[in-house]
Amino acid sequence: MKPMDYVAILGFANQINQRQAYLAKDLAEKLTSRGFGVGVGNLSGIFQQALKTTKACGGATMAIIEKDLSKQEHKDCDILLSSSSQKTKHQALSTRCIGGIVIGGGPGTLKLIQHFLDRNKKIIAIDGSGGIVPSELVEGVILSHSVDQALALLTQ
Repeated sequence: MKPMDYVAILGFANQINQRQAYLAKDLAEKLTSRGFGVGVGNLSGIFQQALKTTKACGGATMAIIEKDLSKQEHKDCDILLSSSSQKTKHQALSTRCIGGIVIGGGPGTLKLIQHFLDRNKKIIAIDGSGGIVPSELVEGVILSHSVDQALALLTQ
């Protein structure tokens, strides 16, 4: 049997707005329906919504978090790995996932994006999702206008 392909969801770990929650839910549902697992680097914000939705849809989840977060609620994680630092977390997530889709985010998201790009993996950002999108994105990030377009770009 072929190992699961995971797609990372990147974005805000803090409080999110209704649009960002909707995008995370829609993305998780569509990744699951296409047979992808969902990979995240945190357990709150965008990631909490994505993990919860993925599990509700019968999908596979993986979280790679920093050790100080390992006491957080993680009932929606099939695989929970801890790392010693943000850098090692980013390295592990970008190695284990085939690519990533960005819903907003800040400085930490930019660092993770660079790890994916350094590995020649696709990163697609959903336009209008807030934070660093699109004003602070680095060269190599593909901008999409919807979840459906992001998934099409990721898989082509």
